[in-house]
Amino acid sequence: MGGRVGFPASPQTMVHAKAVYSDARYGLLGTNGTTSLDQRLDADGYRLGAGVKHGIAGKAYAKLESRYSRYLRGEFDFAGRTPDSSRFTIDTDRHQVVAGVGLRF
Repeated sequence: MGGRVGFPASPQTMVHAKAVYSDARYGLLGTNGTTSLDQRLDADGYRLGAGVKHGIAGKAYAKLESRYSRYLRGEFDFAGRTPDSSRFTIDTDRHQVVAGVGLRF
């Protein structure tokens, strides 16, 4: 859940910013030789981003976006009938740069 707002910087170029709720799931798999761990960690946080989309020709465009995600709360999802853990504080973040080309229909 989130939103994006943009404005035209020129007739061919659109600039935007966004803020969204983000949910990440990590698969945790490990062993110390005698005990194995195979659990899931769900993390809740948010994503902020900004980008630009530029018309190339006709309906074709190129885009570039920077994204920052921060996860603040986590919960272990146990298999079977074992109840999930209580939510706990985590501090992890992710930086992404996305580039692409596309066609509008």
